[in-house]
Amino acid sequence: NVWLEDWQVIAENDDATLQRITATTEDFSIDVQLEQVKPPALQGDNGLSPKSDEVGNASYYYTLSRLVTDGTIQIGDEQFAVSGNTWMDHEFSTSALGSDAQGWDWFGLIFDNDTELMIGQIRMVDGTREPAFGGLLIAPDGTTRYLDSSDFTITATDTWLSPHTDAEYPAGWDVEILGDDGFSFTVTPLQSDQELHGGGIEYWEGAVQVDGDVTGYGYAELTGYVGTMQNRF
Repeated sequence: NVWLEDWQVIAENDDATLQRITATTEDFSIDVQLEQVKPPALQGDNGLSPKSDEVGNASYYYTLSRLVTDGTIQIGDEQFAVSGNTWMDHEFSTSALGSDAQGWDWFGLIFDNDTELMIGQIRMVDGTREPAFGGLLIAPDGTTRYLDSSDFTITATDTWLSPHTDAEYPAGWDVEILGDDGFSFTVTPLQSDQELHGGGIEYWEGAVQVDGDVTGYGYAELTGYVGTMQNRF
């Protein structure tokens, strides 16, 4: 069991492939059960994910990309039954970003064809893209294919101006996975304003929808648009 006061993640069997998450605040509560249906996917080089070519700028990083989820969410006096798929990342390091990194655009996507994709790009201060960071495609049987940064493109198609921080974020993307078995799709935020702000660090983090050669839903994280992420990671 892992807990923070009365928030907790509880393993409900010996190998922790069945878990329960419970958490309550004054405004909402969640109580969901998650079943792991794929093995942990090791990101990067057998679990070591480089963030630059400098020694030490990497993290250990694994993903549980498809946790079948059922339970309830309560908001105020209303309770909702929920079901779907959950994505869990565990990433840990002593240092990560290179000295010239501005921030990153990161996507965890769950497709309807029983595959998943982690993809992202680290944006440099000079506007270029860090070549050391790539992605990972996870097949229905849990096997993985590492994607080098040259194996895909991410192109912003729209922008959103935050009324909270005046930051301009990308707000839609065309993504192309290159190669003989490549595919392409668009990523669209489910709502524009999913910015986290006022907690000492500001960034955009929220739900997105996928359409194109593949369909599904996912999560996007956009950092470094209010200020640089240097010396934070």
